[in-house]
Amino acid sequence: MWSDINDSGAFYAAVNSDANLTRWSISTTYCRQGTWNDCASSAYNYGTSGMGVFMYQDINYGGGDFCLPNYTGLDNFTVVTFNNSWVGLNDNVSSLRWSWSC
Repeated sequence: MWSDINDSGAFYAAVNSDANLTRWSISTTYCRQGTWNDCASSAYNYGTSGMGVFMYQDINYGGGDFCLPNYTGLDNFTVVTFNNSWVGLNDNVSSLRWSWSC
């Protein structure tokens, strides 16, 4: 994931599912709260397992979700909302889970 649209800014490589992105720090230059929670604005799934990655609105895989299939990117989170929610993805991703059912 990147902190800015068009795959730019700070980069976070998710290699495992993560229930709480507040654990990962980032410069406040990119995210005012200083963590990856509610910070991402674009992403690409470079996964080597063939799995998709679900991005969740809340920590602990809660709230709305959006799945990014393997070898798929989304370069602007401002144009997409979570499934089961009216909330947009931009600066609202709080947890990630790898899945075969994307």
